[in-house]
Amino acid sequence: MGDVAELFQSRDYAGLLELERAHKPREFNWRVFPKKPAAGATGDHCAAWISLESVSRDPVVSGLPLWGGYTSTGKGILALSILLLLAWLYLIIRRIFLIGWRESSELEVIDVSEGIHRSTVIIGHPKSGKSGMAQKASHGYAVDIAAMAATGKWKLTLPADCVIILDHFEYGMDDAALNMKKLELLERLVYVEGRTIVILCSLDPMFYLVAGFPNTVSTDPGNGSASAQVRDRWASILSAFYKGKFEDKTSKQFDIQLGKMQEQGKNSPALIMLINVVRQECDHTAILRRIGLRLLPPRIKQSALANESGLREEVMEDVLDRADAYYRSLWSTCTEDERLVLYQLAKDGWANPKNSKAIQELKRRGLIFWSSGFRVMNKSFRQFVLDYQYPEDLAAWNNEVRQSTWRAVRSSILVAGVLLVVWLVYSQQQVVHVAVGYVGAIGAAAATVAGLVSSLRNRGTKVPVDGPQQA
Repeated sequence: MGDVAELFQSRDYAGLLELERAHKPREFNWRVFPKKPAAGATGDHCAAWISLESVSRDPVVSGLPLWGGYTSTGKGILALSILLLLAWLYLIIRRIFLIGWRESSELEVIDVSEGIHRSTVIIGHPKSGKSGMAQKASHGYAVDIAAMAATGKWKLTLPADCVIILDHFEYGMDDAALNMKKLELLERLVYVEGRTIVILCSLDPMFYLVAGFPNTVSTDPGNGSASAQVRDRWASILSAFYKGKFEDKTSKQFDIQLGKMQEQGKNSPALIMLINVVRQECDHTAILRRIGLRLLPPRIKQSALANESGLREEVMEDVLDRADAYYRSLWSTCTEDERLVLYQLAKDGWANPKNSKAIQELKRRGLIFWSSGFRVMNKSFRQFVLDYQYPEDLAAWNNEVRQSTWRAVRSSILVAGVLLVVWLVYSQQQVVHVAVGYVGAIGAAAATVAGLVSSLRNRGTKVPVDGPQQA
């Protein structure tokens, strides 16, 4: 350690050390000799020497030479340390902000005109029109899982030789007993009756069941072997299903409607700005597009009076008010990990990379998107995630954030910053002294300006002695 310290000496502290060893008073003057002094010197160095000359006593000469800069070994160690620090930061940043994210394959779009001829899980947002398109594509018999769960009538009389459409399959996915009913129904239809099944769901059933395992598959989650058997039964039957989605035709219709409005108001910058704001906020799901088309007409006359930042805020609040129930339905279809990812993205703009499966599933469902990092689909849903949560959920998620990798990185960066400051204080005292002087001067100036502003403000709001006049 001593050999390494000599590579980064501080001439001030070296002299002070010699002064303390000689038991000399602290009042002294600096003197630098170009060569080693003849008297009182120690050591075998030939470089320039530092002398601490007492005001009233004999001079005390440092046993360390005047540091002439980094040696080649010191420069090598410093360069290597900087390279290692940069490489570490690069790897951490790539991991934390998911740079180089590998996209998994998107769900294949099912062409309604070609029909559905095999068992399929169709994933789509609530109220996106997938029920009607499934009926048109398969000419099947629709069974509403939500209605069956509400009435408790699970014994069905089904027409022969037709496709069975199980709608609202996501209903009660947190209820293990209800999920068991769904599993038994699927096993009877597939294994016993040999039916072709179309499952309509707003989420990936297998992903949700595994994410909530064992609570989502077993009424006795403490029995690990029994829970695993139920999970394997789900995996076995769903493995025979093809996963896909329907084309969202509302996207083209939305573009056509906004295009017509833009053409009519091409000479009005305020209208163009309003249309662009609505497009960015609402062009994500079928329900949001309908909301966007409804809120546009009453705002067209008001758009000329608003600036862009204020308009964005107003549109966000309007959409949040109209889509509150819809956002709650979306939220109910998210797993705990997906909700945590949404909360982290909404609050800090980043997500724990350990939740990569949840991130991928949210990306596939369109609830987040990539734009120099992952973002929540729009501002109103981001605000919903931040504002409309239970206190116990927020406490758990904040605890997760505190224990996450990003906190470790921030702590590491803070430690590195403190070490850098300590090194500057040690080796570059003059620079530090100048910086401290500037900080003090700026602080004093800021206090003076703040006092002046406060004085002017108080003077401008001074109440007359006689008090306010009565009408």
